[in-house]
Amino acid sequence: MDQITQIDGYEPDYLGRCENCDAAPVVTAVKDGRTIYRSMRCGRCTWGEQRADDPTVWNEL
Repeated sequence: MDQITQIDGYEPDYLGRCENCDAAPVVTAVKDGRTIYRSMRCGRCTWGEQRADDPTVWNEL
């Protein structure tokens, strides 16, 4: 069974473009100050909400 890693939060990666809609930034998951997962999707495509275009709300969703 795979171990589940807890994350500290989500941060924007402005170097990536969304694989679905080509928007930036893409969502990354961070733990202890390091990126542990890069989703390859923007906030809107990750959470399916228009307000997720703003990275400042990612940790509220």
